[in-house]
Amino acid sequence: MRKLGLEQLEFRIAMDASPAATQLLYEINRARSSPDRFAQERRLQVDLTSFAPNGPLAFSGPLTESAQEHAQEMSLANYLAHQSSVDGRWPNQMARDAGYPLASSFPSTSNTIELIAGSTDLTDPKRVLDSWVTKDDRHRNLLFGKSVPFSDFAEAGVGYASNATSDLKNYWSLQATYQEIGDLFLTGLIYEDRNANQRYDAGEGISGATVTAGPWSTQSGPNGEWSIEVSGGRHTVTASGPSFTKPQSLDVAVTTENVEVDFLVNKSIQHNFRNRSNWTNPDIAEDVNGDDSVIPLDALIVINKLNQSGIHQLPDPTDSLGPPPFYDASGDGLLSPLDALIIINYLNARV
Repeated sequence: MRKLGLEQLEFRIAMDASPAATQLLYEINRARSSPDRFAQERRLQVDLTSFAPNGPLAFSGPLTESAQEHAQEMSLANYLAHQSSVDGRWPNQMARDAGYPLASSFPSTSNTIELIAGSTDLTDPKRVLDSWVTKDDRHRNLLFGKSVPFSDFAEAGVGYASNATSDLKNYWSLQATYQEIGDLFLTGLIYEDRNANQRYDAGEGISGATVTAGPWSTQSGPNGEWSIEVSGGRHTVTASGPSFTKPQSLDVAVTTENVEVDFLVNKSIQHNFRNRSNWTNPDIAEDVNGDDSVIPLDALIVINKLNQSGIHQLPDPTDSLGPPPFYDASGDGLLSPLDALIIINYLNARV
């Protein structure tokens, strides 16, 4: 890995990045966290059981700029193709021209990194993802990080453009790749969950919030997106800014994959698309006593605590008062019977 420094953590986002494009990358990352669950939720006629859960693709400013420019060009020049009909460039070269230090093994006169879509009615990011997932193995492998080089991809950017005078009207580009194999990122979104669906929707993002992880920091982009390159280990991720009544923080572990931390402003924090609090085990939410396994004792610890203290909001941890035990299996910041039920359901599902 490159030596990490503040100059390498600067998060540049194209100023015309589309909120819908940001939602598409969020949906891709959510699908990567559980491909089979995604297929069931979307009722897709495709078998994703062979695709293992994978970490998120980190939001990249240069890749966002490159993908947005390509989507815009396709909409204006009225074409749908990886190679530009305007100047003949391929996506690998587009990414380099946008300032992304693409691996030298990827030739400039080729496409290793991009998926595209276009249709008169393709305005919903979820439907764009559906169309890619059901298309062919290459699309699925890139999206879910299966097989080389896709399994090494760590960053991505998405572009969306609409032009009522073009044949297909709506044009999308996803560009995903890596700078060096093994790069690790903390990434996510800061947003107001206005419709209370516990998911990011276009237009909910909060820009200009400050995100810190140890010595590194960045600000959220125009649609609430953020990304910080980090080393492996444990990190306390904190988000703050004018939209927050107080800073929100979560301790997370980074091992061999990127980690997503989404801040639902003044509400909750999601860690890889599950609610988390600092009373939730960052490795296995159901592992209450922190012994790296889930057994009936974990449910019993929660039940005993409920009998002792009742249902209550868990306080902010301190040096003298903090986990383990990790009582909050649900990640909602509340000690309640739901925490015990989640553990019991987890155990029953594995009998």
